Amino acid sequence: MLSAFLEDANRIDGIDVVTTWDARLGPPPQGKAEVHWVQTAEEERRLYEQLVKNCDATFLIAPEFDGYLTRRAECVASHNRPLCGPDVAAIRLCADKLELARHLQEAGVATIDTFPFDPSNVEESISSFPCVMKPRYGAGSQETQLMTDAATFKAVVANLDTDSQLHQGIVQPYLPGTPVSIAVIINSLGQCVHRFPPALQRLADDGFFTYQGGQVPVAEIPHAIVERLATEACNAVPGLRGYVGIDLIVPADAPKSAVIVEINPRLTTSYLGYRHLTKENLAERILFPDKLPNPIRWRSETITFTPDGQFSTTP
Repeated sequence: MLSAFLEDANRIDGIDVVTTWDARLGPPPQGKAEVHWVQTAEEERRLYEQLVKNCDATFLIAPEFDGYLTRRAECVASHNRPLCGPDVAAIRLCADKLELARHLQEAGVATIDTFPFDPSNVEESISSFPCVMKPRYGAGSQETQLMTDAATFKAVVANLDTDSQLHQGIVQPYLPGTPVSIAVIINSLGQCVHRFPPALQRLADDGFFTYQGGQVPVAEIPHAIVERLATEACNAVPGLRGYVGIDLIVPADAPKSAVIVEINPRLTTSYLGYRHLTKENLAERILFPDKLPNPIRWRSETITFTPDGQFSTTP
């Protein structure tokens, strides 16, 4: 995601792009970005704060787990600098899958049922099987697992590492259907000005739901239902701005019963597919959501992509 966004942002006239780059990753992407190499996490944190103070604005690419995304946004806010994306409160809410589900349900948005998981009281943590256990604060299917019965559930809990994020976990019912994501761009007034074509999420079928990439657009689900539900979800969360990704499940036999799974207040992997589905520079749309009001022109093609940026095109 970082490499792709750097490449696209570098093509925007009138801005200079600056980024940190971990030396362990090898050479950074080619381009005109000003790259600051770092050797350690502590060095990166110090440099990040300095760059936040020196730059005109910050665009964050960071995961929700361990509070990374929230803390980076808080750093920008603490220095009273512009953030090209959701504000701290919106990020904090979306990063908490339990609170987000409660918030959306109270707002009347169709959302998957979500319950807190208590390792010390397994029987009270679930009501039926199959179910899915995942971290309350997580990203990228990390430590997510299908639980088919009580024995499996108890065995997993009994063998949790002390540092496992599942000690702050949630449980959701397993809903068969098509896993779908959709990205939107929200302007400074909180309006969804662009809704991208829904994308199919390719997940491993081994019970761990490992993300394997996707396909845009997805043909077998009604786009209007996904777009409407995603818009409702975003409208229910004050402070969402810029690029936002929404994950949903669309039941095959009842597409009108689609539900929100989570909201990602950041750039998502689907960007790797979307950028090839249009001739436009999506980075410019994201960084300047008030500047280009005309609709994004999408190609009449299907893009299949992997998390490492490989893609193929089908007419």
